[in-house]
Amino acid sequence: MTTTESEWTPGEVAWMTALAAYEAGQCPRCRGVLEETTDPGRDFNNPFATAVYLPAPGYPRQCHCCAAIDRSEQQTRTQNPQHPAAILHAVQLVPRG
Repeated sequence: MTTTESEWTPGEVAWMTALAAYEAGQCPRCRGVLEETTDPGRDFNNPFATAVYLPAPGYPRQCHCCAAIDRSEQQTRTQNPQHPAAILHAVQLVPRG
């Protein structure tokens, strides 16, 4: 019988387990805590809401990296029209000129 040693220490396993639980409770888009961001008491359209989410001062602003990814997605959308999100995109910052 062969015994393999774990790549992670028990402490690292505990940290990764805690991270997975934390991330599972976050909105995949805004990274807000789902328990708070999905609370009907914070719905902008709820006249009885106790608090609502509004754009932060200085926003919106454009992420130029995200814009490049969007352009890449638009250019390749026809390559896999049934599953365009399955195409992975990467961008890089390069000097102009």
